[in-house]
Amino acid sequence: MTTADTPPARSATVAVVDDHGNVRDGALGTADRLRLPGFVNAHSHAFQRALRGRVERRSATNPNDDFWAWREAMYADANAISPVDMEALATWAYLDMVRAGFVAVGEFHYVHADADGDRLVMSRALARAARAVGMHLVLLTTAYARAGFGRPAHDGQRRFVFATIDDFLRHADGSRALAGDGVGVGVALHSVRACPADWIHAVAAWARTERLPLHVHACEQRRELDECAAEHGCSPIALLERCGALGPSTTLIHA
Repeated sequence: MTTADTPPARSATVAVVDDHGNVRDGALGTADRLRLPGFVNAHSHAFQRALRGRVERRSATNPNDDFWAWREAMYADANAISPVDMEALATWAYLDMVRAGFVAVGEFHYVHADADGDRLVMSRALARAARAVGMHLVLLTTAYARAGFGRPAHDGQRRFVFATIDDFLRHADGSRALAGDGVGVGVALHSVRACPADWIHAVAAWARTERLPLHVHACEQRRELDECAAEHGCSPIALLERCGALGPSTTLIHA
C-alpha cells in the first residue's frame, strides 16, 4: 500500500510504506491511507439500464416469468431506443460506475443500427458517453448471426444481426476509427447460440491477426449446453477451444 504522496504499486505485491516511501514492518494503523487500483467492469450492456425497476421480479400476471421472458422485454427496449437514448442511458450507467470506483468498462455492444441503418451511430453514442464521464471504454463490437441453434434471427433481433461474417468483420474494422481519447476497441461473440462455428472461427482468427481482445458469452443458460451438445457434440467451452477462440486475449462471461 502507499500513502497519497508515493507512487502506486505496479505489481500484485502489497507492502506497507512510511511517509518517505520506505517499506516498513507492521500492520496497517488507523492513520494509514490506502491507495487501490480502480475497478474494471469487463462486461456491460449499458442500454439495459432502461429495464431497471421493471424486470427484477416475476410479474403478477405471469408467475412463470424466466430468463426467456426477460429477454423479450429486453428486445422491445433494444428496438425502441434511439442514439440519443443510448447516449443518455450509457452516460447514466457509466457515471454510476465511476462513482462506485470503476475506471474502465468493456461494453458488450450489439445494438448496432438506428432507424436509418447507420451501423456505427450507437457505437459513437457509447464513446461520447464514456468520454463525458471520464470512463475508459473498450467497445466490444459483437457478432450475432442467428436466434439460436438452427434458428434464423427473428424480428426482435433485427438490430443485432449481420447477414454474413464478412459484413460483420467489415463493421468491426470500421469501428476501429472510434479508438483514441480513452476509447479502445475489441470484438465479441454474442454466444455459441447466436454464432455458428464458422463465425466463431473467423472472428477469433481476425481478433488474433489484428491483436484485439476477444470477449464471449460462453454459456448463459442450461438450454445452451443442451443445444450446443446437440449441434456440435460438445460443450460451449470445448467448441470455443475447437474454433481457436480461447487464448491470452480472450475473456469469457457466463462460463
